[in-house]
Amino acid sequence: SNFQLYGTDSEKSILVIGTIIVTFISWWVWGRLSVHYSTKTGNRLSIQLETSEEKSEIIIQSISDGVIAFDKTGKITLINSAASTLTEWSTADAMGLDAHLVLKVSDEDGSALNIKDYLLSIANNKKESVTRTVIINGHINKQTIVSLVISPLLIPPNNEAEGAIAVFRDITKAKQEERQRSDFISTASHEMRSPVAAIEGYLSLALNPQL
Repeated sequence: SNFQLYGTDSEKSILVIGTIIVTFISWWVWGRLSVHYSTKTGNRLSIQLETSEEKSEIIIQSISDGVIAFDKTGKITLINSAASTLTEWSTADAMGLDAHLVLKVSDEDGSALNIKDYLLSIANNKKESVTRTVIINGHINKQTIVSLVISPLLIPPNNEAEGAIAVFRDITKAKQEERQRSDFISTASHEMRSPVAAIEGYLSLALNPQL
C-alpha cells in the first residue's frame, strides 16, 4: 500500500517544518563537530611538524662540527653555530649569501680554492662524499685548519640534487701536534747523524784487519 500522511493541514505543516528544523540542526551540529575535529587534527599535525622542526634545529645547532648547506645556485640555506664561529659570520648575515663569500678556503700551501665551483660540481654530478684538508679564512682574521667533507644534497624518492652540504671539523690542534712530532723527528735525526757517523767510522777502523 502507498504511504499516506494522515492529519489536518496544520498538523502536516508542523510536521514538515519540524523535519526541516531537525535536519538543519543535525547538519549544523555535524558541521561543527567536523570543523572541530579537523581543526583539532590540523592543530595536532601542526604541533608535530613544529616539534620536528625544533628538534632538527636543536640537533643541527648542537653539532660541534660546522655544517653549511647550499642550494643549486651555491647560496647558503643553512648554517649552524659551529660553522658561524669558524667562518666568523653570523647566521643571520650568512643566510642567502654565495658560498665563496662565507666559506673562504685555501689549500694547506695557501693557494685559494673556488669553493662555489667545487660545491656545484659535486651537486650537479651527484658525486659521493669528498674529504680533504683545507684552511678556512675567517671573515675577520681567524685561520682554521679543517677536515672538509662535501656531499650532494639529494631529495628522495628520486634522489634529485638540490644542492650540497659541507661538514667540517677543526683539526688545527691535531695538525700542530703532528707538525711538532715531525719537527722533533727531523731534529733528532739530524742531531744523531754526526755521532752515528763517527761511531761507524771507528767501527770500520776496528774491524779493518790491516789495522
